[in-house]
Amino acid sequence: MKIVSCLFFVLVFNSIAQADFVLLQQKPSLVESFPVGSGSQYFLNTGLGPAEVNIYVQSVEANKLAVEIYMRETSGRNPGLYQSFDLELNSSQNIALKDAYLKRSSSSPPERMPQKVLEGTGQWKMSEFSRIRPQDLKKDFVKEVELEMEFGKLKTLYFKKEKNGLVLEYWISEKIKPFGLVKMRSQGPKKKDNYTLDFKSLLTGVKSEINPKKAVPLTEEGQILLGLKKPKPPQ
Repeated sequence: MKIVSCLFFVLVFNSIAQADFVLLQQKPSLVESFPVGSGSQYFLNTGLGPAEVNIYVQSVEANKLAVEIYMRETSGRNPGLYQSFDLELNSSQNIALKDAYLKRSSSSPPERMPQKVLEGTGQWKMSEFSRIRPQDLKKDFVKEVELEMEFGKLKTLYFKKEKNGLVLEYWISEKIKPFGLVKMRSQGPKKKDNYTLDFKSLLTGVKSEINPKKAVPLTEEGQILLGLKKPKPPQ
């Protein structure tokens, strides 16, 4: 299976996290806002073939949220990939990414991702998305935009980040619960920088695939999937 670079997952996670806590400004706790098993399904287009991406709540506490992501090619030729991210909101209104895991198949054990993945890859870094105070979010907010969806028109908040020729845009709405992410678009000079993620439907009752207690260190196969190691040339 061709896996989009780990950068994609980091950006998806952070875009969701930023959207989530914008919508949480007037809400008392994460528990009330993020029911376990709830989430959204998205359509991903990278130019390498379409894929479906399911993003849903794995677990939740007062100030902690675990999000699981499942991606599979729509062709069904290859097994899907699971990843999960443990997020914590501190008293300074910063998001800390504590742990991350991947699971290459339903029969393989979960693998713990290394610290370098948690810090971000490429030109985008975790610190650029982790602050969620109103003054930090305001600099990326562009305007309110009405999007035409399959179910009708939807009012959204449009955000945009730019850095060294890379452009990341995303649209959020409180109507798309629990995460709020409606659409995301990345553009850049390299082929891997260009993709779109579009909301498809809401999810409920999704069971988590990853059990962190059963995690093992990242395997060689996992390193190759994340782009941390090149595959061995054929003999």
